[in-house]
Amino acid sequence: MNQKILALTMAAALVVPMMAHADVKLSGTIQAETGSAKLGMAKDRLRLTGDDEGVLLNGGPNRLRFDIDEKLSNGWSAMARYQVAFNTSVNKGLTNGQESWIGLKMNSEAFYFRFGNLYGNYKALKNGIDPFVDTSLQARGTSGGMSGSKHLVSCTAANTGLCQNYQKDGDLTNVPSTNKGDLGARKVLGGFTNNSYVNNALELGTKMGGFSASLQGVWDQTDVLNGGGLIALEYTHDNFSVFAGAAYTDLDDSVGSVSTSKLDSGGNWKVGGTATFAGMKLGLQYEHAEIGTLTDSSFAKVKNGVTTIAPIAGTYLLGSIDFRADNLAIGGWVAKYSEDKDEVKLSSTGLNQKGEYNNDALSFAVGLKYFLSKRTLAFGGYQQTNSENNIYDQKVVGVGVRHSF
Repeated sequence: MNQKILALTMAAALVVPMMAHADVKLSGTIQAETGSAKLGMAKDRLRLTGDDEGVLLNGGPNRLRFDIDEKLSNGWSAMARYQVAFNTSVNKGLTNGQESWIGLKMNSEAFYFRFGNLYGNYKALKNGIDPFVDTSLQARGTSGGMSGSKHLVSCTAANTGLCQNYQKDGDLTNVPSTNKGDLGARKVLGGFTNNSYVNNALELGTKMGGFSASLQGVWDQTDVLNGGGLIALEYTHDNFSVFAGAAYTDLDDSVGSVSTSKLDSGGNWKVGGTATFAGMKLGLQYEHAEIGTLTDSSFAKVKNGVTTIAPIAGTYLLGSIDFRADNLAIGGWVAKYSEDKDEVKLSSTGLNQKGEYNNDALSFAVGLKYFLSKRTLAFGGYQQTNSENNIYDQKVVGVGVRHSF
């Protein structure tokens, strides 16, 4: 007991002086879901409770965050953030680092810069357009409404439960080796999407009135996404907002040291906006994506003996609605995914003919949210993806509870 008291006393002695000079804030979110899914050609539904950061499919909101803010002289302030993610089903706590950065700002972010592991500004724009963000009903990744690092994978087995070929986490398989000298493994066809955090990044930004702009870039030559960058512009007024964003991933250096294959670079961009009236929020977004598309399809281009592995671009058109009356809200979204079939070329083996993949899909979600308090939310609903070739179909029912503090 005396040892515990001594340890607490020493910790307090270290923390109290810091808090006397800076504002330190602890916040977080904890969410748990349960539900069932029928994926691809599987016969039956499978009940799910294992979550990924609080969400059955794709990433969720579970996190602990420390924010530090200290006023300096001449209108400047120092700021820093450390955030970690966790899941609830098996308590993999505090193992997945997310935001971790330090920076300076002037006059409440009229101008600011940050350096470290950042929340991607391209990712941040999705928050206002998706009524079920950070749940299994959300419109990104495997649900087929926005680009994401996780994608649907061909699911053709007719066994019970989840298809044996389905990969929830979008693990990359059957792709060429892309090691380059001492730079280590390169991230194949991975890049900046609506899911992305940005490592080893510098951000410059401004917020003035309802206008905000942010530029993020990776400059570390040992980072797999070196040379990539993101930009976001947004204007918000009383009852509407408009935004535009772009993300460029430089994969030119992802070439095997002895291989004749290389990877194409990829760029995503989107435009959209929201309008609010009579308790109803309407959203519309168009996105063109070369990285993180619904199926992450790719094809090989051969020129002068060099094979280039190129992602097949796709487009998303998404509309959303979120209507709230008192503590109850009804929300939904619908999205159309169209794969760029002009990019699918005839290979030497006769495969990948133009239009052969039939990966176009229509996705939607609808559900209810009940606000038990300002900090506690219960939700439930249904999400479905219908692909033209059926092997990417997905039907998910999910319910959950979220508490923020």
